[in-house]
Amino acid sequence: MPESLATLAGWVLQCRLTGLYEIGRALYEKTGIRSDGLDEMILIELEEDYQVCVRRSEARPAQKSDRQSTLFGDLV
Repeated sequence: MPESLATLAGWVLQCRLTGLYEIGRALYEKTGIRSDGLDEMILIELEEDYQVCVRRSEARPAQKSDRQSTLFGDLV
């Protein structure tokens, strides 16, 4: 559990920047965020970082087509 909401905001930002989207999302959803006494800009940035984590954690990788079977398939 983070010491403060500012710390939590920093953790979620780091998860977003490093691609740990599921962890950033879980941190936001499981810690019971209260906005008491937190700067409005930090809240806005936290919410934006959370939304990015949600979208990217739900994204599915593109399916590989038959033409993309190998990296150098055209050369063989």
